[in-house]
Amino acid sequence: MPGAAPSFAFLTAAERASLGTSLALIEEREAESVCASSLPAGVAREPPARSALVAPIPELDGAAVAADPALVGALIASGQPVIVRGLANALSWPACAKWASAEVFCAHYARVPFKLTELRLPAAMGRQKPLPLRLPLGVYAQYADATRADFPWYCFGDDFCDERAAFLADFSVPPACALDLYELNDSLRAAFPVYRYMCIGGARTGSNLHVDPDFTAAWNALLAGTKRWALFPPTAPREQLGVPQSGVPPLGWWLEHYERLASAPELGMLECEQRPGDVIFVPAGWWHCVLNCVGAGLTIAVTQNSLPPQALGGVWPQLVEGNPWLAAAIARELAAQPCTPAVRAVPVAALERVAAWLREREAVAHALRPVPSPPSGGRDDGRAELPPAVIFFACDGVLAPRHVGAESQLALDKRCAAELARIVRETRAELVLTAPWRASEEAKAQLGLLLAGQGLVFSRAVTTAEMHGGLASQILDFAVQPASAVERWAIVDATDPLDGRRDDELSLMQAVLRARFVRTEPSAGLDATAADRLIAILNEPDEGEERPSRDTCR
Repeated sequence: MPGAAPSFAFLTAAERASLGTSLALIEEREAESVCASSLPAGVAREPPARSALVAPIPELDGAAVAADPALVGALIASGQPVIVRGLANALSWPACAKWASAEVFCAHYARVPFKLTELRLPAAMGRQKPLPLRLPLGVYAQYADATRADFPWYCFGDDFCDERAAFLADFSVPPACALDLYELNDSLRAAFPVYRYMCIGGARTGSNLHVDPDFTAAWNALLAGTKRWALFPPTAPREQLGVPQSGVPPLGWWLEHYERLASAPELGMLECEQRPGDVIFVPAGWWHCVLNCVGAGLTIAVTQNSLPPQALGGVWPQLVEGNPWLAAAIARELAAQPCTPAVRAVPVAALERVAAWLREREAVAHALRPVPSPPSGGRDDGRAELPPAVIFFACDGVLAPRHVGAESQLALDKRCAAELARIVRETRAELVLTAPWRASEEAKAQLGLLLAGQGLVFSRAVTTAEMHGGLASQILDFAVQPASAVERWAIVDATDPLDGRRDDELSLMQAVLRARFVRTEPSAGLDATAADRLIAILNEPDEGEERPSRDTCR
C-alpha cells in the first residue's frame, strides 16, 4: 500500500493469519489500479480554495429542526437542499460520542470487518456474486492515517449484518425523513433494497459527481472529520458539469472543473463544509460530489436514500417517464392506503397529479380483476376458452431505426414482431401492445392489428437488441407454465428488464408476474386469424428486400 504500512500489533495470531489473504488481495488490487487512478505528475494534491462566487447551501439550526421537523419537510417538498447544523447532537445520537474520532470509534469497533472492495471470481469457481474483501476497521483507520495515495481505499458499505448490526443502535433516521414511499409494501422495498451506507474514509476519499439512483433523495450525517460538498440542480446540463468516468479520483473533479464551474452562476452551483453533527439533505435529481478533507482525521458518516412523500410532486414527471412500473405501483398503494402517514404526507397537488395520471390510463384500459376460474379449469358459460397468458409489450420494442436519406426514422422491425406473433400462437396468449409514443403512423397502423387497448404501462420499452437476445425465450418459458385450476391467467409484463442482467430485478418481476387474472369482459384482442394477418404483413417485402419465408418467422 502507498505510504507507511499499517501496524497489526493489536491483532491476535488468528486474526493476523486470516488477514493475510485479504490484505494481499487488496494490495494486489491497489497495485493494478494505481497507474490509472493516480493524478498526473506535478498536479496539486489539494483542492482549490472555496470561491466567493459560489452560493452556500441554506442552513438551519439543529435544535430548531429537532423540535419542529416540518422546517426541513418544507424544504424537502420544495426540492431544495439544506444543511442542518448540529442535528445529530440535538437528536442525542449515541454515535455523537462513539464515532467522534478514529480513536474512540476504534475503541468500540476496531475488530469489526468492513468491506473495502470486492473480487470477481471466474464462473468456473462456482461463485456468481463478487467476493467481498474486508479489513478490520482498526486496520483501515491506521491505513487511512498513513497513506498518501491520490485515490485511497474508501469504506463505503451497505452491509449491516453480523458484527456491523451494532452500528444501527448508534443513530436513527431524522424525523423529517422517517417516511419513505419505498416502504409502502414489500414489493416496493424489494425494488430498492440497498439504501443505507456507512462511509468511513481518510483524506482525499469521497464520491465523484453523481445523481442518486431511483428518484431518491438522501440525508448524510457526519460524526467525525470534515466533508466538502458541491451540488448542482437537476436543470444543470450534464455535459457542462465534468461528470467523470469511473476510476477517476474524487480529488480530480475539484482540480479540473471546480474553478470553471464556480465562475458560471447560471449552473446554480452550491457549496458547503460539513462538520461533525451536521446533517445534509440532498433532494432527488441533484448532482453532488463530496471530498473528505485533509487534516481533519478520519471521516465517519452514515447516509440513507429514500423517496420522501413530501417530494413526490417534484419527481413524479421523471418517475413516470423513467420507470412507469414503479409509478403505477406507488399510485396503486397510495389509493389502497389513504389513511397511512406516508400518504397523508403527500401534498394534495401531487395526489391530484397521480390521480389524473391513473385516470388517463384507465380511460384506455379494460378493468382487470382477480377471480377464480371454474374448478374444472374450463369455462361454464358457453364462451370460448380464454388464453392462458397476456403479454404486455411496449410498441417501441418492435421498432427499429430506418434510414431515409439523411434522416433516421423508426419503423416496424419485422423479425422482432414476427417473434412476438410466434409466442402468441404457441402459447395462445393475448399480446397487449402499450404506449406507442415513438411509433410512426405507419407502424401504429400495422401494430393496430395486435393492439387490445388494455393495461397500464408498467415499465420501460424493451429494445430490439434485447428482443433478438434471450428475452423472447424467457417470455415463452414463463407463458407456457401450466396454470392451476384456480389461477388461469398469467400477466406477463415484457416491458420490464427480464434479460437477466440484474438478479434482483429479475426476481422482483417474476414475483410480480405470478399474479393471475381473468378479464371481466370478452376479449377483443389477438386471435389466430389476427396472427395470420400479422404474419402476412410481415412477409410483405420492403422495396429491395428479399421475401422471408413462413419458417423464418417461426
